[in-house]
Amino acid sequence: MDLHKTNRMLSEAVENLSGDVALFESQDLMSDYLKGKLSLDNLIKKAGGLEKVATKRELEGFLRNKFMIGWKVDETGIPEGKIVAKVKKLLKRY
Repeated sequence: MDLHKTNRMLSEAVENLSGDVALFESQDLMSDYLKGKLSLDNLIKKAGGLEKVATKRELEGFLRNKFMIGWKVDETGIPEGKIVAKVKKLLKRY
């Protein structure tokens, strides 16, 4: 394997890892928002913008998916109604 190809592969791996880290950070911020540890404005600010938190399509899909809502309830211990209300509040920003 030549050096150029190795550098390109390493660069791609770092880009993929950076995306994964950003995803996990975004999920952590969203959980903090749902738990009331972050305000909506601070969530958007810390995430680096509304699109970095979740797209409008992702939020709408989440609200239609009872399994995902249930999973988030189990993960956070927050009542379903509160999660749905906070996601709708976030969706209104679009």
